Amino acid sequence: MAENKNQHFVPRVHLAPFSVCAEGKAIHLLNLDRKKVIFDAPVKNQCSRDYFYGQDWKLEEAIQAVEGHYGQCVASLHKPGAVIDASRATVLRRFAYLQHVRTEAAAHRSAEFVFAATNFSGVSFEQPTFKEAVNTAVIAAMRHYAHTMTVVDDLKVRVVRNLTSVPFLTSDDPAVLANRWHQQRVQDRSFGVSSAGALLFLPLTPTLLAVFLDGDVYQAEHVGGWISVSNPADILACNHQQILNCAANLYFGDRSSGIDVQTMAASVAQLRLPSRFDVVVAVADGGTATHSRYAVVEPKNVVEHDDVLVHVKAVRPIPPRWPSFVKFRNKPFVFTNDTGAGFRRRTTAISRLQNSPCWRKVRG
Repeated sequence: MAENKNQHFVPRVHLAPFSVCAEGKAIHLLNLDRKKVIFDAPVKNQCSRDYFYGQDWKLEEAIQAVEGHYGQCVASLHKPGAVIDASRATVLRRFAYLQHVRTEAAAHRSAEFVFAATNFSGVSFEQPTFKEAVNTAVIAAMRHYAHTMTVVDDLKVRVVRNLTSVPFLTSDDPAVLANRWHQQRVQDRSFGVSSAGALLFLPLTPTLLAVFLDGDVYQAEHVGGWISVSNPADILACNHQQILNCAANLYFGDRSSGIDVQTMAASVAQLRLPSRFDVVVAVADGGTATHSRYAVVEPKNVVEHDDVLVHVKAVRPIPPRWPSFVKFRNKPFVFTNDTGAGFRRRTTAISRLQNSPCWRKVRG
């Protein structure tokens, strides 16, 4: 059985640098649902649930090990002359990916994915309760992470030094997957960690933020992996990622920032998505001896049919601006095999099915 009943999906070691005086005891937050700032909330009560990961002590120990390495890494980055070597880069990548898949918001999105595919008339799938779906999603996410943690190892790691008076914010879902290439070049809001053009943003402290990027698509001028930023607009662009991605709460440690955080959140509130999924439903509509034909219909108009196709894809918000320190390469390239797998990076352009079309390199 797990030793700790109260388990954090955003660990205290991440929240501590954003807490009051970085002491890890109290933290200020803006709840977006209520549009209310709450001062001096206990850190120990934030982003946690009883037995969130179940009662497997081995799983709990494994998660704590990743968190421990992360905490040591972030602390070391504040030391003079800190170097972003291969070891630190690996620690940051693995933690960012774990954090991306394991939050309550991520579990809710997985559960909502199931409900989006089954929650309408005409589909007879057995549907779990939402709580059951969330619990199942958490365990599935941990198993998925264990088997796919190397998927982010090819991403370039850059750490941003914030030289402005605007602090980085964090949230209840702080490791944000974004993709400027996909949204601007392909005009598609659906992408994943394996996709070409992937970006991950993870605030480390109010003055440090890690960016993980596809080096075949983007470039970011740096000195030893460090990027010094003095333009407040770039810090706002990073904070917008937190606002658009979070489930409900933004966190900060300076009490005087309350009004600024509210203003910042209000400026992009209309860009938060009411749903993270697009659902397309098609019903059998004739065909030939060798091919079936389907007609797309509104989910609300589905009636009892013997043959129904449901396609659900995740969609992600489009930020109002992107940080200027991440730019497109002059000649970006991606990989495709012209299937529903989409555009991939060179290390993720892998087919696990026999007779799958070959991947080919194309200019992006």
